[in-house]
Amino acid sequence: MENLTINEKGELFLGAEPLGFNEKYAGYYPGVFFACTCMTDAGYAAAGNDENGNPVLFRSVLGHEWTQTPLISRPEDGYIPAEGKVLSMRYDNALNRIYIDCDNGTTVMVPDCRKCIRILPTESSDLNQ
Repeated sequence: MENLTINEKGELFLGAEPLGFNEKYAGYYPGVFFACTCMTDAGYAAAGNDENGNPVLFRSVLGHEWTQTPLISRPEDGYIPAEGKVLSMRYDNALNRIYIDCDNGTTVMVPDCRKCIRILPTESSDLNQ
């Protein structure tokens, strides 16, 4: 698979080709300034903040068509939306989870189950919760 990278303007590139994400998805999603990417077992992931400042996560199998994963905590935690500026993202292959660190001291834990998303204090994000 080709490398997914981001330039200084927060735009996605697949290999050397710009994806034109904001242009392609105008009217579907607010504009996004991407901050980080990672590879998962299922393909590509890219995180950043939308034009309203909300943290966002998009996934793609091959890097051409993208779907958003809503960053809202599980029902037991009260459906709390993620907040803060996205700083970094990592993928835990053993647990099949994405972790997104934000500047407000929280980490969004994103497992395969969209209803199981957790928003945790950053220092506890590596726990098996």
